[in-house]
Amino acid sequence: MNQEIYKYYKAVMDETHLADAHAHLSPEPVWNNGPSDITDIFLYCLPDLISAGMSRDDLHLPTEGVPAFHASFGEPYQPDTRSNLEKWQIMKPYWPYVRKMGTGIHARRVLKLFFGVDDLTDETVTIFEQKLPEYKKKSYKELFSQFKIDRVMNVSIGGSRSNPPTEVMEQQLYTDQFTQPVSRDTLYLL
Repeated sequence: MNQEIYKYYKAVMDETHLADAHAHLSPEPVWNNGPSDITDIFLYCLPDLISAGMSRDDLHLPTEGVPAFHASFGEPYQPDTRSNLEKWQIMKPYWPYVRKMGTGIHARRVLKLFFGVDDLTDETVTIFEQKLPEYKKKSYKELFSQFKIDRVMNVSIGGSRSNPPTEVMEQQLYTDQFTQPVSRDTLYLL
């Protein structure tokens, strides 16, 4: 490709503001005070990692234990307190089978955009652990504006009451508890 054309379109794209059409973000205080868990980035990869041979019991889904999802898999939910490096060591043998699939490509793009790395490796887990706590000190608005993300359509984890819309976060009500009422209270709220 002609380098001048490439440079022109790259400059245009670098200045383009984005809207995130589908995110699973917890309420901001949970984001600011919660753990820096690498499985949050690889949420969609977990079924593919399991298909590649990883045991279902090796890693918890970050959504386990969230009442809005009201799902249980075997043992009662216990928070996963293993380090990110320990979780990576579990995923590592299966990652080559997943990294070029749709979910792996998505996870690698997240790594590239937010952490400046192309792939998950022993070394990049360290970069993730260094940068994410700094990001977690910022509000969603500050973080999104840093990456030219103007609006986020959020699938409200915990429902609209615990994760209401904000200046940058729109609510996707079709995925809210209104469509999966877990109590009579959600019907009254609707």
